[in-house]
Amino acid sequence: MKNSQQGALILQSTNRMQVVADGYVAAQKFCGIEWQVERAGAVLQSGRAGCAEFETQRPIPETALYRIFSMTKPIISVLALRLIDQGKLRLFDPVALFDPAFAKMKVLGTDGSVAYLFSRTGLIQFAPGADEDAIMEIALESGAEDVVTDSDGAVDVLTQWESVTDIRDALLGAGLTPLQAEVTMLPSTAVTLDEEN
Repeated sequence: MKNSQQGALILQSTNRMQVVADGYVAAQKFCGIEWQVERAGAVLQSGRAGCAEFETQRPIPETALYRIFSMTKPIISVLALRLIDQGKLRLFDPVALFDPAFAKMKVLGTDGSVAYLFSRTGLIQFAPGADEDAIMEIALESGAEDVVTDSDGAVDVLTQWESVTDIRDALLGAGLTPLQAEVTMLPSTAVTLDEEN
């Protein structure tokens, strides 16, 4: 990829990150958010939103320290991406390569592969505080499969992957601007773990 194209993609991604972070700060879900993305030792993007404290509005210091809580998903995601980058993991690898309990399965095609555990889905995301009723009305009329409100108040519209652009455009036409619209892979099943697990 040419440097100018890579720079444009990084700028676009940085702008998206800033919009999402600003949305969480505006909804007072976080007083401040800071991020930095690196690859091969080079900083690709960084940014911040909000402040260090709600009460004093003190700016985030240059050498801020952060408490890290549940980091399992981000760490596993980063590790998976690194393994994919290194050619050590592919979405269509048989699950039995990683868990011998699946070794005796007789399957064809992608059944039993890592990718089989996920569904290709359109995902349109709105920041916390978005008008859930208006989003639901337009999204469902336009053919969305589901509208889900997260515990933080963010709203997710789930669609067939082929129709994500059309439904996004219908929402935009109604004056509802999402944070992002993308095709993603959602897990077929979810497991809720308690503190002991």
